[in-house]
Amino acid sequence: MWQSILQKEGNMRFRVKKDELQHTISSIEALAPKKTTQTILSHILLETSENELIMTASDMESSAQVRMPAEDTEKGGLIVSAKKLSEIAHRIQAEEIIFDLSEEDPEESIDLDEDRFMLNISGIDKKAARFTLSAGAPSNFPHFEMDPSMEMWQADVATIHEMIRKTVYAISQEDNRYIYNGLCFFGEGNKLTVVGTDGRRLSAITREFSTNIEVKDAEGEPIVVHSKAVKQLERLISDASKLGIGLSGRNVFFETDNAKLSSRLIEGKFPDYKKILPTQTNMEFEISREAFLDAISQVMVMCEPPSYLVKLSTEADTLHLAAHTPEYGSASVELPISSIGDPLMTAFNATFMTDLLNSLDCETVKLQFVDPERPIVIRDTSDPDFVSIVMPFRI
Repeated sequence: MWQSILQKEGNMRFRVKKDELQHTISSIEALAPKKTTQTILSHILLETSENELIMTASDMESSAQVRMPAEDTEKGGLIVSAKKLSEIAHRIQAEEIIFDLSEEDPEESIDLDEDRFMLNISGIDKKAARFTLSAGAPSNFPHFEMDPSMEMWQADVATIHEMIRKTVYAISQEDNRYIYNGLCFFGEGNKLTVVGTDGRRLSAITREFSTNIEVKDAEGEPIVVHSKAVKQLERLISDASKLGIGLSGRNVFFETDNAKLSSRLIEGKFPDYKKILPTQTNMEFEISREAFLDAISQVMVMCEPPSYLVKLSTEADTLHLAAHTPEYGSASVELPISSIGDPLMTAFNATFMTDLLNSLDCETVKLQFVDPERPIVIRDTSDPDFVSIVMPFRI
């Protein structure tokens, strides 16, 4: 467990490489909201220990903590503006950056705490610009804690990354259906299922792991992790080699080689996606994923937001796609397919379909239909444990 210092101790000092600092800041700064009624949350907590810098960001719902190597460290802790620290790290012209603390009060400071300091920032190259950044004591900053007795299930990083990539785009961006604002995780035995939906589209994927991964709440129900935490997890595991997942109360925890993430779970019951899947289909066809994606992208030129409506019809072994806008005109394209069943005409949201197709890496997809008004089922022909649904438009 990492302990927070939560006070300014001595003359805090450290030296870090610019590229490592940029990478670390970019991995957590999204959790420091730029607009918030709690000004302290727009800051990042910096803590130093022996040859190490620890950064923490929090929006109260989720918190992330990342470690990175540092040299010439003197132990201490303070908070600084996440936005300004990021801008300085990107613009300073130096391979290595030195941070050291002075006790001079700035002429103008943000009213965060009675204790104010100035953090001096300079490049090891004397030609680089020098900065002074207002800093404060982190006594009121959210404290990152993990229960040391909590069980952590080990998961393959690449597999989790794939599961998120193939489902996260389906998460709702609207606040009126809060349960859809996150990814659903359900682990039982050595199988984990991840589902994302906004009520108009859905993607689900199941994978097996070498060990048990019991990711479910105390009642044995799936957990729902907020989209902001999911996207933060994506950033943290992008260069990780290991990942642990744990649950404590209504919070989920993730731990990688050098980072930790906690997030409050979304309350509510996630719908059972299996009940939405049609038990039988009356028409289906297989098509090249890239060819289908390219065809949709072409006719989308004549789609109108927010529906981005594209009409789909089949005839013998030919797929027809068409879009029309009264103001600009129309577009159409035909593709060869291998179909089974009666001809069909329906319509779908083009962005929903392209989001799905872009998330996959297979050569061929299968589309299945019951009738023009029932969900369109899309499958990866090489992966029986992945399924996606797009709700059609009535035409």
